[in-house]
Formats: sequence, C-alpha cells, structure tokens
Amino acid sequence: MSRPSIDQRFWRLDKPECEDDYSNVFINGLAEYTYGIPGIDCPRCGPWGGLRTLPVECPAKFRTDRRLANRWPLPVEEHARLCSELETALREETADLVLEPGDSFQPLVFDIPCKPTLDFYWCRFFEPVVARRVRDLFVKHSVTGISFHEVRLRRAGTLPAKSDPPIAETGEPEDIFDAIAIEPHPEKLGPFFETLVDGPLVDADRASLPTCEICGLEKHPEYEGEEWLIKMDEDRPNVMSLSAVRSTDVFRARSVGLVISERVHELVTANSLTNCLLTELELVP
Repeated sequence: MSRPSIDQRFWRLDKPECEDDYSNVFINGLAEYTYGIPGIDCPRCGPWGGLRTLPVECPAKFRTDRRLANRWPLPVEEHARLCSELETALREETADLVLEPGDSFQPLVFDIPCKPTLDFYWCRFFEPVVARRVRDLFVKHSVTGISFHEVRLRRAGTLPAKSDPPIAETGEPEDIFDAIAIEPHPEKLGPFFETLVDGPLVDADRASLPTCEICGLEKHPEYEGEEWLIKMDEDRPNVMSLSAVRSTDVFRARSVGLVISERVHELVTANSLTNCLLTELELVP
C-alpha cells in the first residue's frame, strides 16, 4: 500500500444546506431501525450507546426480544450476557461480530416525505441512503471502502422535492406525514440502499484516548459520550490531517465527515448526481 501524499486530493461529500428542519426532513427523510443492541448503563459513565450500523440482520430467534426493539440501556452484566448470546447466534447464521452498545441491525426503515427522485438522502450521519443508480455506478467502477444494503421504503410522499414542505399541525418536522399525500405503493419506487462505510471512524488521536474499563467507552476530554465522533471542527471544517487518509475511495474522518477520493469525485460530477455537496479538503501534515 502506498503512503499518503500531501499532493492527493479529497473531498467531503455532504448534504446541501437546507433552509430549516422542515426542509431537511422533507428532502432527506427519516430513518430508523426495527432492531438494535440496547445501550449500556455503566455505573461510572452513565447510560450510552453508539452509532454503528451492522451489515447483518437481527438473528431470527431474537426478533421477539423486546430489549432489541425498545433498546433501553441495560445494566453492564445483563448487557454482556445479551451480547454474548447474540454473537453466538450471529456466528451460527451469518457473521462473526463483536457487538457494541447501540449497534443497529439491518434493514434501515426509510420514510421520505417528498417524491423520491433524488440520488442522495441524508437521513443519517455520514452514511446516506442512495438511489439504485448511485449503487450501480459505484459498483460498476469498483469503488472501495463502501457497501450497500437495501432499505425498506415504508412511506413516500407525492410532492416534488422542490416543493415547499407542508407544515404539520403540531409544528414538528417528524409529523410532516400528517400533512401530505402518501404514495399508495412505495415499494414500486425503489430500490434504495443504505451506504455503510468500511472500518472505524478515522482519528489520529483515537488510540490515545482513555477507555472505561467497565463499559469500554472512549472518553474525549472536550465532549460528552460519543458526541466527539461526529463533532466537526468549526475553526477548520475543511482541513484534514494526512494521518487520517486511508487507501480506500471512501472513508470517514472525525471533524471532516464522509470523505471521497478524486476518482469518486469525478464519478459524482460527471454523472450529475443530485442532492449532494462537494467541498475540497486541504491536507495538512
């Protein structure tokens, strides 16, 4: 593997700025998961859960376990037992994984208030839902560092994305579906895919962070819980350390977000992919 060079070019791939929360929900939709690992209630750190999405579905025999649906934080001992049982079931069914508090199982359930004709939908941190043509384009050109998993499109609106978003009586963006017409057969509009970026979030200083010996939470001195994983550097939002560069076409870097290579940048621009913002990053030693 070649060493990263200061002459390489990278871009942040992000969502365009929205006027307000209503516009954001109307254009980018809402995402949730039916099953996931509960948070953990650590006597030292308090209750917490991470943001990771797993590439596999919940083992069939655990889908009636209410703890995986409500995901309420569990005491340390109970959490360890549950994860051990799930890891055994996963090895028998699909994969050998080490589970963490807050992990989510496939599939993502996607609700989109506008008519879904765009290419990117930013309903999750760093890892957007994409239309089939994005998935097909990236697969055709062997883009590395990313995988695609079909979502369940539960609800979709009928208004074009450029429309003014209707306002629900409650005034809450999450209730926008109460104010719009719903497509009667949303399953005919897809497929759409969740993107999962391979590997951990890149951070040059992560290895030096202190870790709780009870629950494993990495503790950043400036942020609570896992807020530091998604917090951007407001003073230098478009600067990325050379140490954060990976050999894949797509990766994540803390304080930057979702990063793409020059090759992927060319694919996005040449094919006029919609609802995405490209910002070139400055590399520093």
